[in-house]
Amino acid sequence: MRKKMKKNMKKTLACIMAALTLAGCLAGCGGGTPAENTESTESAPSADSAQSTENTETPVEDTAAAEGENQEASADTQEEITFTWMINKVEIKNELEEVAQAYMDSHENITIITEVAGGSVEPYGTRLKAKLGSNDMPALFVTEGPSDYEMFDEYLVDLSDTKLAGMADDSLLAVSTMNGEVKALPMAIEGFGIIYNKTIFEQAGINPDEITSMEALREAAQLLDSKKDELGLEAVFCLPGKETWIIGSHMGSAFLNGEFEQPADAWNSPVLEWENQAAYKDFIDLQVEYGIVPQGDTKNVVNLTYSDQIEKGFALGRVAMVHNGNWVSQIIKGISPEMIENDEIGFLPTPIPGYREDCVRVIGTPYISLNAKLDESVQKAAMDFLEWLYTSEEGKDLVVNKLNMIPPYEGFEGYAIEDPLGADLLEYIAAGRTLPSLQNNCPSGFKNFMGEKVQEYLTGKDWDACVAEMIDKWAELASSN
Repeated sequence: MRKKMKKNMKKTLACIMAALTLAGCLAGCGGGTPAENTESTESAPSADSAQSTENTETPVEDTAAAEGENQEASADTQEEITFTWMINKVEIKNELEEVAQAYMDSHENITIITEVAGGSVEPYGTRLKAKLGSNDMPALFVTEGPSDYEMFDEYLVDLSDTKLAGMADDSLLAVSTMNGEVKALPMAIEGFGIIYNKTIFEQAGINPDEITSMEALREAAQLLDSKKDELGLEAVFCLPGKETWIIGSHMGSAFLNGEFEQPADAWNSPVLEWENQAAYKDFIDLQVEYGIVPQGDTKNVVNLTYSDQIEKGFALGRVAMVHNGNWVSQIIKGISPEMIENDEIGFLPTPIPGYREDCVRVIGTPYISLNAKLDESVQKAAMDFLEWLYTSEEGKDLVVNKLNMIPPYEGFEGYAIEDPLGADLLEYIAAGRTLPSLQNNCPSGFKNFMGEKVQEYLTGKDWDACVAEMIDKWAELASSN
């Protein structure tokens, strides 16, 4: 097995920016989960699935004091200030709370309330809309692209002149810019594809480097299925059919690549022709054929959850492959830390026949906005906290080693990415094997609708009928963009 890779951040940001630009993210791959939409954002396990982990590793290189180190929030006043940051990263709920506490430990006049929402039980967008319409508004909150920027425009401070905006590449800021204003700042670089168990692949005699097509993926699945008993597998895949955000937003949007030249073209397109929808069906079918099927009835796949896929399945070695993103490392680490420590997991491409079959998808997300409706003193305190997180040595260490994020800003030279999925993602980026994720550039409500139609297909509805309804829905929703 390969020795665990530590990916140094030196020159990494430049590689990321080049890849994002080449992938078309310059045109805007940031998202659009509208508040009225019931779909969740990138990662949305159940609230109790977040595992609190401790990583005491220090950066590989101890750099000189970074610009902005040891910033003092509201240094010009000792006014007691309380504010909320509202984040959709449910899988790192505990870690986000620890970050806030670290800041409060050195800023006694500041109280930060960490509110985390997301998932099928409590969609983030629904909660955000309710909070912004109340007397208990967050100061910092995640927004996702054109629909959110239009819907919440009156709440969004223009962040163009902030310190962090000056530290981010223009390609990342272009994603969150509307009408000449920077509506949100990036928190991390994320990506997703097929996550596989390296140990199981090695035992089965499968070379992951050769899986660069749907045909090769199917052959690997067939081989793994034939060796299930000796490998200790329940199944090759686990398709969480209950989670529309996975089977629709994340998975389905992959097969929109090739339909539009640039991500922004999807947001502005009145029609979806979807010439490659058959590949989407094949990918779903493959995961059902070689996946966990409750009670032996494929209709019951719609009852499988995110927890079944990651916590009860992949993290325990019961399945060999799942489609998800690098954020699941935190959950896996809490259940089977050796899988992370020993570099036992990695990314395979999501093959898109007829387009690109050798790529993972990369997204600069989540993005965080500042509430324009709150007092300036609260806005300043919230912004001071955010700048501390990405510019102070303590904050940067927390970003990399506690939140397990790939930072989207300059100044992280000497910090290493310990997470094997994050390291793999950076390798794909460096090799130019990435595609933009179009999930957040679909018309508002479409990605969740995709998931609902896949659920209907899984329970017996004709695929062509489902696709026809998706195409009609795109036109309907696009007309109101």
